[in-house]
This record gives sequence, structure tokens and C-alpha cells, in this order.
Amino acid sequence: MASRPDENAKNGERVGIREFRQNIAKYVLESDAPVVLTRHGDEVGYFIPLRRPKLTEEEKKAWRENAEKVQKMLAEKGLDGDQIVEEFERERKAQRKR
Repeated sequence: MASRPDENAKNGERVGIREFRQNIAKYVLESDAPVVLTRHGDEVGYFIPLRRPKLTEEEKKAWRENAEKVQKMLAEKGLDGDQIVEEFERERKAQRKR
């Protein structure tokens, strides 16, 4: 038997399956709270949206700086991203054959 989400999910917005299906983009993209799915008034499931935490400006800056460092390192070695991906894929295929 599947376990039920905690009581906070039970207090979430109640939505019929048909309405949920018709407005799924709204629930997926905009909802932060769990949604109780109903059919003829009976609870049949839960939709619990997952949100990636938004990066701060400081974190975005760090990512950009690190990306620039990687690009510089690749250029110094005479490599590009496509070559590295190809090499990775070859190595992965070789490991699968072992």
C-alpha cells in the first residue's frame, strides 16, 4: 500500500482530474504547493511540484567564471567541447563492452 504525503499536502488545493489535465501547464509551471487530485470528490492522487532553487547573482557569476576557465583550459590544450564529448562516449562504450 502506498503511503500518503504528509498532512500539508492534504490541505493543498483540491482539483478534479479533468481540470488538472486541462490546466496542467499552470500547475507544473506556476504551482508551489501540493495539489490534491480528485475524481467525483474522492481523493485519487497528489501532484507535488518540484522546484529547483534559483541561483543568486553571486552563484550565476561564479558559474560564468568557471565556464570561462574551462573554455580557456580547453583552448590551451587545443580541444573543444565536441571532442571531449566524443571521447567520453567512446570510453563509455568501451566500458560497457567489458
